[in-house]
Amino acid sequence: MCYAEKKKFYSPQFSELACVTVRRLSWAMGLSMPEAVNIMAKIIPCYVNCQKICMVCTDKTKCHTCSFSQEKQNSNFLSLQFSEREQDALMSVQ
Repeated sequence: MCYAEKKKFYSPQFSELACVTVRRLSWAMGLSMPEAVNIMAKIIPCYVNCQKICMVCTDKTKCHTCSFSQEKQNSNFLSLQFSEREQDALMSVQ
């Protein structure tokens, strides 16, 4: 894939609280901050009302990759597919 074809993702500015929290979590897990955020993105849907998220969503083109999608919720989201490295990292902070 050439440079022009690479996807560009939104890079949010974290609050100080969020940055400090993610940094410490990533240190404890032995992962980079983006890897820790990716794990959080997989876990958060287990704790929120995903139907409400879907109802207010303004981009229905990404449902197949969205952690909140009803498809994923209906296929037992608790059986998330974490890589072995992610599983080890999660176990390290239990």
